[in-house]
Amino acid sequence: MNNLIIENSRKQGPLRRISQGGITLIFWALWLYFLAPLFAPITNAVGIQLPISNQIDLESLTLRLVNSVLIVIVVLAIWSELWGRYNVYLHKRRKQRIPTLSVGLTALAKHFQVHPRELALWQRTQLLMIHLNDKGIIRRVTT
Repeated sequence: MNNLIIENSRKQGPLRRISQGGITLIFWALWLYFLAPLFAPITNAVGIQLPISNQIDLESLTLRLVNSVLIVIVVLAIWSELWGRYNVYLHKRRKQRIPTLSVGLTALAKHFQVHPRELALWQRTQLLMIHLNDKGIIRRVTT
């Protein structure tokens, strides 16, 4: 079982699931809207008339696309700023609710079944090669 929220949407709140699904749907619709002029010649050849195919004028299409892209960029910038501020607020509030537990060096060394001096050396080292056995227990560490 995977504990990552991004891979397990049932762990997300209903408001977050609905908002992310809605945003995804909106951007897929925008993507298809922007690509509609590219599909117009193909659909016309098959016999399907898109509403946009009768209105294709290169200058106005370019102007509309540039305006639309600029609007999307501004909306994305505002949205990402607001989303970032929301997440900062959310995590600040979470830190106040859940106290972090501090684990001492000896308890950590006991958990990994190594000597505390060796664990202290590992923490100071910038590169470790950790060899595990079949059960996931540390067999050997090369510094």
